[in-house]
Amino acid sequence: MKVSMSWKNWKESDTLEYPEKKLQILEAVRRLIGQGTDLQKLRAGDIAREAGVGKGTLYLYFDSKEIIIEETLCYMMEQRISALEKEAQNPGTFRERAIRLLKCFQQQEQSGDSALRMLLSTKGLPLLWEVGRERLSSFWDRLNAIILFLTNQGIEEGIFPALPDFAYVRQAFFSAVSGAVQASCPSLGFSPEKARENALEILIRSMGPVDRKNDK
Repeated sequence: MKVSMSWKNWKESDTLEYPEKKLQILEAVRRLIGQGTDLQKLRAGDIAREAGVGKGTLYLYFDSKEIIIEETLCYMMEQRISALEKEAQNPGTFRERAIRLLKCFQQQEQSGDSALRMLLSTKGLPLLWEVGRERLSSFWDRLNAIILFLTNQGIEEGIFPALPDFAYVRQAFFSAVSGAVQASCPSLGFSPEKARENALEILIRSMGPVDRKNDK
């Protein structure tokens, strides 16, 4: 089943703006995440020290520690998803767009806060997921829209057939992203460029030409 998707279906996100002190707090949490801090063990005092503000200042801008973490993840996710959308929107063939997106994921992973990894990490924080369910879900929707858009282009260019199962398509894309990120390691003998090319070829092969509607 071919899914119809165009950029007009995507809601344009407003540029997020924050008061200086609030942004200071968000950037502090962002640094802590980049340092590998376990979000489930993160304390308000840790955030205040990293931000260089009093603990009471946190609660002038946020109602709870969970809200601070949610807001930081949304702040980071907005930047990351917007970067992916920009790469997908830029002109190019399916292969050109896919390679650019894989490169963007590689760069995000190197910075320690990739869009996909952050979204997956929120699943392990039940309280946070409850607090920010609607906002975090919207980021999943935008990531899915990128995949749908790229899938349709691949179908239109005759690179692979239409597939009826979007869950399969999404898993194939996520596997390609994971492969491009993990294989771009000098010790494995792959350059980032070669890792992207290999991941794309594996993705294309996994999408066709077999008619999976008849698979049992």
